[in-house]
Amino acid sequence: MKNAVEQTRAQSGDPGRICDGQILKQHYSGPPFSEEDWHRITGNYVKQDGYVFGIYCHEKGGYTIDAFPARERADGTLRFCTDESRKVGCSMEFNRSRYACIACTK
Repeated sequence: MKNAVEQTRAQSGDPGRICDGQILKQHYSGPPFSEEDWHRITGNYVKQDGYVFGIYCHEKGGYTIDAFPARERADGTLRFCTDESRKVGCSMEFNRSRYACIACTK
C-alpha cells in the first residue's frame, strides 16, 4: 500500500491524487481489495486477509497509512503505520491537526 501511495504521489504531480482510491489501485500490487474497498479506503478502514487498512490524506500531499490485525492475536500481532516522512510506527493517533504515526516502543 505504501508503494502505491508513493508511486501515485510521484507520478501524478498532484499530491491530492493519493486521496483517490481508484488511482491508488492502478499502482497497487498486493492482496486484492474489492471495488467498494477502493472507493472507501481513503478516510475509512477496509478489511482484507485478516488485516484492517486505512489511508488518511492531509493537506499539502501528506498521508498516513494505518494497518493492524482485524482480530488481535488471532489474525496477527503486527501493527504498522507510516506517513510521508517514510518513518514507520506501531500505532496512530490524532494530534489535533492530523493523524500521525507513533514510534514503536522497545
